[in-house]
Amino acid sequence: LAERLAKLQYQLKTAESALAFSFIEGTLVQAVRKGEWVLLDEINLATAETLECLSGLLESVSGSVVLIDRGDTKPVTRHPDFRLFACMNPATDVGKKELPPGIRSRFTEFYVDELEEVSDLKVLVHFYLRGIGGTAAQVDGIIRFYLNVRKEAAKNLTDTTGHRPNYSLRTLCRALRHAAGNPAGSTLRSLYEGFCLSFLSQLDRTSHPVVEKMVCDLIVGKKNIKGVLKQPLPRPEKGRHAQFEGYWVTVGDREPLTPQEYVLTPAVRANLRDLARIVSARRYPVLLQGETSVGKTSLITWLAQSSGNRCVRINNHEHTDIQEYVGCYAADHTGKLVFREGVLVEAMRKGHWIILDELNLAPTDVLEALN
Repeated sequence: LAERLAKLQYQLKTAESALAFSFIEGTLVQAVRKGEWVLLDEINLATAETLECLSGLLESVSGSVVLIDRGDTKPVTRHPDFRLFACMNPATDVGKKELPPGIRSRFTEFYVDELEEVSDLKVLVHFYLRGIGGTAAQVDGIIRFYLNVRKEAAKNLTDTTGHRPNYSLRTLCRALRHAAGNPAGSTLRSLYEGFCLSFLSQLDRTSHPVVEKMVCDLIVGKKNIKGVLKQPLPRPEKGRHAQFEGYWVTVGDREPLTPQEYVLTPAVRANLRDLARIVSARRYPVLLQGETSVGKTSLITWLAQSSGNRCVRINNHEHTDIQEYVGCYAADHTGKLVFREGVLVEAMRKGHWIILDELNLAPTDVLEALN
């Protein structure tokens, strides 16, 4: 009897550490059951097999899906309030493809055009600047700048790769969102910083001063620019900060240590200024683009060390897996399968800086997961 009890205890202990697998319904199936709305973003990037699974849902108002992987033979009961939406960029965009006609014809389709009407742009700008009291002249100046810089981008401006820069409504909204927080304590200076942050960073060094002059002339004003730029940016009240090229960067949990072997040439300082401006905002990811060995990684590493922030790095290649970013199941010292978080998740939890090196070599599924 004692031997049988010992065997039973061992079996119970083993069962507690074992993994039990069960079928977990996805977001789409749960929405079909509960009557929720589902948005399938970038639907034309989905595989043919995934799109084929949607055909049953699109057949009629009672169409549904059958969970064959779970062994079901009957479709999931569709809630009458369930709605399906899909968005996609035109197939003319880089990396995009056409949606199969058999799927596309089942949708009610309409095209959403770019916002270019002055009346629409006024509503948008007023909405963002309502908290800092933007004047009518400032709103008109912002609209003139946006429309003019889009025309210049199509004809004369070039980015760091020699192509025409892409300015869209997202670029404008990012500038307005930054200015709306009034980080400079002054409406004009906050507008200047927001539009420089959003519109200048992707330009090469010949187009950079052209657009900066447009910001100064149309948004800040020729008479105000000298006085506005002389105002130092106020130090944030909460937390520890260190100043780099006039911008306050949050200090990490490490002791700041400035590498002495790093040489700050005028060109490097110009790049550092743009980088510090964005990092000080604490909300935007940063993409540095340039030829091999021009100092992209070293610039970020220098700023991280000088501000006491820990910086980790992922080297991307064509075989990079999403598990390297978010984590995967692995055996611990006892042989039990446990989930180990990836570098990206750990950095997010602990407040580290992370460099995704050679990001354009990562597979499409990794890039979409980051999106």
